[in-house]
Amino acid sequence: MTKETNTEKITLELDKYLGDNNFFDDLVTENEINRLINKNWKAKFIIAITSDIHKRYEDLQVDISYSKFELYEENTQGGPCTFFHQAILTDPKNSEALKIFVKTLINYNMTTVYLDSIYANDNHYPGKSKRLSEIFKKLKAADSIPGYFNPIRLNELAYK
Repeated sequence: MTKETNTEKITLELDKYLGDNNFFDDLVTENEINRLINKNWKAKFIIAITSDIHKRYEDLQVDISYSKFELYEENTQGGPCTFFHQAILTDPKNSEALKIFVKTLINYNMTTVYLDSIYANDNHYPGKSKRLSEIFKKLKAADSIPGYFNPIRLNELAYK
């Protein structure tokens, strides 16, 4: 059984918040919602993602370099909302870094992780860090087609 991540908990809170505050109505523009949610929830997601990654990789530094929330409406019924983060995992022992993406589908409470496209042609982690190499192998193994980055669930990275 896979444990629930902090990111999944915060995702449920945001999904409930969006529904309770009628953000799927036509009364508020999508751009206003995107700015509001990004402003009020970005830090919560960064803390949750960082703590989830640190559950297994406590020796790595996690920096979120980019965050973006997007609300998509499908007939005003609350289609898939996404919170997208670019993260840089750094091994301070080797002064090496690995770029990943963390994407959360709010309405489905599903957070996935995948490699940055700069690694599309790399079959092995290009550095010497064992910890980053381990993550690279796990994310690269999820690829079913070369150059295509098939994501894995965040809880698989944090707990397995």
